[in-house]
Amino acid sequence: MANTLANEAHQRSLKDFLTLYNTITEYCFSKCISNFNERSPSVNETSCVETCTDNYVQYNQRFMFNFVDHQERRKRDLESAAVEAANKEAAVAQDAQTLELSVAQEQNIQQAAQLLESMSSSPANSEFSVETRTGSTDHPYQASHQSQLSVDSPKNSASNT
Repeated sequence: MANTLANEAHQRSLKDFLTLYNTITEYCFSKCISNFNERSPSVNETSCVETCTDNYVQYNQRFMFNFVDHQERRKRDLESAAVEAANKEAAVAQDAQTLELSVAQEQNIQQAAQLLESMSSSPANSEFSVETRTGSTDHPYQASHQSQLSVDSPKNSASNT
């Protein structure tokens, strides 16, 4: 497979070179050769052909250099655009995840509010008392600091008074 690709690349390069050679030959011949009466070209025709081919080769080299440079810039631009698109996609995904968390948090808050509302509206919880006692008197310090706490609802305290 790799050998086939290398062979195809070699054939393409040879074809490009021959196309360039034929183009230069036709262009410079038509531009510089005008006298067909002699067997060999004149000095002027020879210098014209040399100048023409040199200029054409230099032009082709500059063109190919600019083409390769343009392709590299285009590749870098496409890569940076792909990175930007990936970053934007990651940001959108993160925003969506944050939004999902916010929705879940909002649902938890609503459930807690409903639970608190149901606890405050039920008749069993309208009057309550809490007692806390410190039990063991094994330690002298604990025995001196025993306490009792009683909390009554506003209804209870109003009825006691």
